Amino acid sequence: MSRYLSFFLLSLTSVQASEPLDLSELLRTCNKHFQANRLTRGVDGTALDCYGEVLKKAPNNAEALKGLEQIEAKYLTWIKGALADGNKQKALQYVAPLRKVNPHSPKLRYYEDLLKSDSVETLKPCHQLLAGTVFQDRLQNGSLGPKMVWIPAGEFKMGDIQGGGSSDEQPVHSVSIKAFAMGQYEVTFAEYDQFAEATGEKKPDDEGWGRGNRPVINVSWHDAVAYAQWLTRQTGKQYRLPTEAEWEYAARAGTETARYWGNSPDEACRYANVYDQTSKKENSDFLWKNHNCTDGYVNTAPVGQFEPNAFGLFDMLGNIWEWTCSRYEGKYSGKEIECQKPSKNRSFTLRGGDCNAEPLWVRSAHRNGRASTDRNDDVGFRLIIFF
Repeated sequence: MSRYLSFFLLSLTSVQASEPLDLSELLRTCNKHFQANRLTRGVDGTALDCYGEVLKKAPNNAEALKGLEQIEAKYLTWIKGALADGNKQKALQYVAPLRKVNPHSPKLRYYEDLLKSDSVETLKPCHQLLAGTVFQDRLQNGSLGPKMVWIPAGEFKMGDIQGGGSSDEQPVHSVSIKAFAMGQYEVTFAEYDQFAEATGEKKPDDEGWGRGNRPVINVSWHDAVAYAQWLTRQTGKQYRLPTEAEWEYAARAGTETARYWGNSPDEACRYANVYDQTSKKENSDFLWKNHNCTDGYVNTAPVGQFEPNAFGLFDMLGNIWEWTCSRYEGKYSGKEIECQKPSKNRSFTLRGGDCNAEPLWVRSAHRNGRASTDRNDDVGFRLIIFF
């Protein structure tokens, strides 16, 4: 953050030594400007000017320096989003204020050079730059939505590539996927409870396992869709459940092995919460095979406790089954690339396995189907944003 301090110190004529200043009211004003997106333009003041005033009075104020860093990050996110949409003119509108916020921004020169060319081909590197970028949309009350990760466009083989899977994982076929953003983690109780409180919906049961940062469970397909629609209204972005194809593409993250860490089920405990030695001791009545490793959890684990896949997504296998927006069928026929409309008499596809899933179920290709109205203690979801 020292680059901001250096930049603003250039405009100071002197810094008076005095008693500690109470800047809390001024900082509250700055934060209001930021939350209202009055970053560098505004009739009644801007976040940039306001944080600058704080730094004139207290050059090392951590909150003001952090505020400037957040302004820069927001402009970078907007530029990336505009380029992802192919809207070069909109991206240019954000470059000038970014230069005003921080003329030494390490990514400013990249975007300036990128946008000088009229060739659409030069925009392709931006999609590579977007891959893996984590961002959060701000809700109307000023809080932040789920952490999202940019997933690059690509093509992959969908289904039981290795053989030995279930019949509903056939036929293996190639699918092209457009770029999208996906939840870095499964939607948590804390995130879903915020939605329930705002809309008057009933909060789901946590089975006594804990809420907070644990993945939300006991939610139907309709509950998940309602949460996505609420986020869409809150942010203006198009949130929805992933199609089955989008989910598998994101889970594989460029791999063709049975699991994103390889083929061995006994390496699962580094990457996933599964039916392991810990679960076997507590659930000895289960008849299925366990993973020969120890992950330390009997029930659901707080999100993000294990290593992510190559796209930076956590818990894509294990922990909870995840709803998709695709209709479940006994073999692939094209429904896997489509979102289906709500129906109480329709089965939708679940993916990923859960904390008590045997090795056969903890694979990138494995599928399961349940009625859209079902609520179970092993089912939750994560969302995507489609641009």
